[in-house]
Amino acid sequence: MSLLRNLTWLFVLAIAFFAVVPNVRAQSTSITNFQSPAHTLVGEVTVSFGVTYSMGSGSYLGAVIWDRDANTFATGTGTSSPDSCLSKTGTQYANAASCPIGVPKSPIGTESFTFTLRLNSPKTYDLEALAVIEDSSYTGITSSLSSQDFTILVRDKVDLTVSVQSSVVVTVDGVQKSPGIAFEAVYPGSHTVSVPSFVQVDNSTRLRFDHWEDGSTSTTRTLYMQDDTTLTANYVTQYRLSLVSSQANASGSGWYDSGTVPTFSVPSRSQVVWVFQGWYEGSNLLTKSNSGSIRMDAPLALVARWEPDYILLGGIIGVVVGLAVGVAYFGGKGLPFLTKPSGKRARRKRGKRTQTVSEPAAEAATVSEVKTTPKEIVKPSTDEKVAMFCTQCGAKIARDSKFCKECGTKIS
Repeated sequence: MSLLRNLTWLFVLAIAFFAVVPNVRAQSTSITNFQSPAHTLVGEVTVSFGVTYSMGSGSYLGAVIWDRDANTFATGTGTSSPDSCLSKTGTQYANAASCPIGVPKSPIGTESFTFTLRLNSPKTYDLEALAVIEDSSYTGITSSLSSQDFTILVRDKVDLTVSVQSSVVVTVDGVQKSPGIAFEAVYPGSHTVSVPSFVQVDNSTRLRFDHWEDGSTSTTRTLYMQDDTTLTANYVTQYRLSLVSSQANASGSGWYDSGTVPTFSVPSRSQVVWVFQGWYEGSNLLTKSNSGSIRMDAPLALVARWEPDYILLGGIIGVVVGLAVGVAYFGGKGLPFLTKPSGKRARRKRGKRTQTVSEPAAEAATVSEVKTTPKEIVKPSTDEKVAMFCTQCGAKIARDSKFCKECGTKIS
């Protein structure tokens, strides 16, 4: 304890605060239950403590906050309980954080002191709490003196800390910070903090915002700050499930939270001839069922494998081959329904279709054409064989012909 401080205390207590009382020696003091903030904003701050004492009758008890940098009383006021601080009409100690209470009601007990300090400059204040018992002889002898050193960091700004994962970018009052934990010294008042809903880590991994540590689920929030504040954003890791299917559309692909179990599926058959064979991850068969589920602990890419239905495909090929063989074997006039008639025959057929109504008359004319009187009958020569007409197209045919050369009709 410096000599100057002791002399100041003796001077203040002897001259400024105490009246003349009988000479009684003090015994002891002890500071207890000390409370003071480690840091605060510019302005007023409260410091409190108790003083346990043991003293003779007629001695005086007092307490003070001492500014060790300025080597004088700290600026402020003091109160005590249950007694009140003695008032001093002089201006020298009007703003001093001092509180002499005079002669206690009991020679042994505890007195509580509260000081309101006015710390108006942003800096670290080096302070000391003092408790003293002074005898009444004004001889300048301090019977008991106890103290406790402490500091208070006074600032004009407060610290805002936003705790996030290393790849998350935080925005404070519209300004983006570097990825990771954001630290910002801001003036007291309203401030806006926001984080992204999703953060892409790579093509198959991302982060999804879930909630703030205090329970809020909004990615953007406005705070009214009067003290240091820490916000923690909680994100959930998501993995991508990719499904590849060459013959049919698969369902179930997308982003899923880590640890969840999504389902996926494809049709069991596609385009008639393709049959599903199984889901594979690389070369590993996961399931032969066309639907399944899987736990997402990492990104996954599943491939649906397909094979033709060889039985069905063989039947179709057999039918096609049979038709081709039939055409090749029975082609030409042998399969009139599969061949295209010649131009002349087609014209005769069209003519026949247009004359279908008058067909009986044509037959009658044919009969009358070969009808002759007995006297006119002439026996044909051996080279003259034309004596018949085709009933289908009307062409002349030899009597011994089995097919009409024009239309291919069988002659009965």
